[in-house]
Amino acid sequence: PDNTTTTLTGGFTVEQGGAAQISVDIIGRDKIRIGTPQTYYLAVVNRGNLDAGSVNAFVFVPTGVSWSVPTDVVVTPYQQPDGTVLSFYESVNAAASSFVPISLVSSGSLFTLQAWSQFK
Repeated sequence: PDNTTTTLTGGFTVEQGGAAQISVDIIGRDKIRIGTPQTYYLAVVNRGNLDAGSVNAFVFVPTGVSWSVPTDVVVTPYQQPDGTVLSFYESVNAAASSFVPISLVSSGSLFTLQAWSQFK
């Protein structure tokens, strides 16, 4: 209000270059009750200092485990002989994360979830 200004010398650093650093993980309990839905989250994380742009993230759900996602989540399932690969298309900015909820129901067999990503 009184037109006073202040200058902070060296207030930030501009770096040349950099890259997106994408990682994926599955967050959730290590146990699931047979026949009861359990929500897990596919975490797509960019620890880099540049936007990743379009990231394809994948989760493999084995046979014997049914899955669902909320209606606003876009997923493309690819049926495989031993399960289903779920493909998610995410846009991840620099130093940001995206979390996709996936509800799973086990028929009783032991299983392992696998997640990976691909981006340009």
